[in-house]
Amino acid sequence: MLELRKIDLKEFKKDIYNDYRLLFPKNERKSYRILKYISKQNILKIYKIEEDRNYVGFMIFNSIEGSNLLLFDYFAIKPEYQNMGYGNKAVALLKEVMNNYSCIYGEVEKLGLGGNLEENYIREKRMRFYKNLGFYKLKYDLKLYGVIYTPICLNLNGKLSDEEILDGAFKIYNTIFGKRSVRKNCKIIMK
Repeated sequence: MLELRKIDLKEFKKDIYNDYRLLFPKNERKSYRILKYISKQNILKIYKIEEDRNYVGFMIFNSIEGSNLLLFDYFAIKPEYQNMGYGNKAVALLKEVMNNYSCIYGEVEKLGLGGNLEENYIREKRMRFYKNLGFYKLKYDLKLYGVIYTPICLNLNGKLSDEEILDGAFKIYNTIFGKRSVRKNCKIIMK
């Protein structure tokens, strides 16, 4: 039976960190130092995806106290378990576990802007996956630290406006990276 098990940063480093480094390019992942910093601030939430206690993937979120928005930072199924339905099942479980939030917010790299055909294919596949799970695109794009993203949202318990979602996301960014860094490196691009 599939389950999401909340773990701490120590278990993440021991069991998942090497996969995290392999599955996400350096320019797409937070350093361990940043993960440790946001963990100490109680912003970081890490879930290990397990099938009968066998580790098949992980999810990493950020959330700040008083917010009803959950920022979906990283989601990966280990390569040997991909295309077996674990991603769909994990998100279905996530909806149950996180039902005290209004929305799960995430970003997908802007379609068509990849460096090559393979990267563009991966972005399209990722967007289809999230759309099939019920995520929808917001009415703007974001340029975050030099990369253009399409924000996506999955409503859980209520519906937030695009502006409320954007406000919640930027509060999380500001808490993690600092207001000055966010002001300099994060821009809203209206479609």
